[in-house]
Amino acid sequence: MTEAFDGAKVAIVADGHVVALLRDERPGLPWAGFWDLPGGGREGRESPLACMRRETAEETGLLVPRGRVRHRGRHVRQGRVTWFFGVDWPGMRTGDLRLGDEGRALVMMPVGVFVAHPRAIPHLARRLGAWRRYSAASEPPRGRA
Repeated sequence: MTEAFDGAKVAIVADGHVVALLRDERPGLPWAGFWDLPGGGREGRESPLACMRRETAEETGLLVPRGRVRHRGRHVRQGRVTWFFGVDWPGMRTGDLRLGDEGRALVMMPVGVFVAHPRAIPHLARRLGAWRRYSAASEPPRGRA
């Protein structure tokens, strides 16, 4: 049985850009008008990976291949358990995205811009920045051996 959790988010990174969703500005909506990452709440007994993949398909039209997942982390924030995934998807372009029923805009934003954006959801910006720093530090040296 899968451990209880509330939802899952994903940073999909393609050639230095991350898929970013501009949230609606409805009264009472958490983080209304902020830049977000794809993902959302768990349905039924789905696993964290299944939740992330379903939410991403609903919000962006992308079907995330399991083999592209490079990072997964469990987080507890304000008593809620969520999962954060990191996906590398070289070659993906804005034209591959389709905005679903939620959000006002769906873009490929430079990772550094999202991480530093004053209207990016802060805890997601921190998680994306930490994952990218960790990924860069753990990559093998490039060039000839």
